[in-house]
Amino acid sequence: MKFKFRADPEDIFMFVLFAIFLLYIVCIGVLNLSTFATEGYLYGLNPFPAFGPKYIAATLTFYFLALGGLLVSVSSYFFEREKVLVLQWIRKIRDIHAGQKKKK
Repeated sequence: MKFKFRADPEDIFMFVLFAIFLLYIVCIGVLNLSTFATEGYLYGLNPFPAFGPKYIAATLTFYFLALGGLLVSVSSYFFEREKVLVLQWIRKIRDIHAGQKKKK
């Protein structure tokens, strides 16, 4: 399968903005879940401590998982798929049949 990149500049801009917003949401989520699980209260809306040594692994793991899910869900807007193997197979069959017709 081949993928052709075919995104408009507006689509790319919206994706980048949403990716930044997603990072903010993941940071808040990691901090709030960790603080709530250990201390019993929510941390708040400050995302910067999520980049500290204590939370960076969880932050990046959940961010890349969410970003991967996002890419999979919007791939039809950014990529055009060509089923190369199927097309090559059909062409080979067509060539074989054309060669058999010429022999007769």
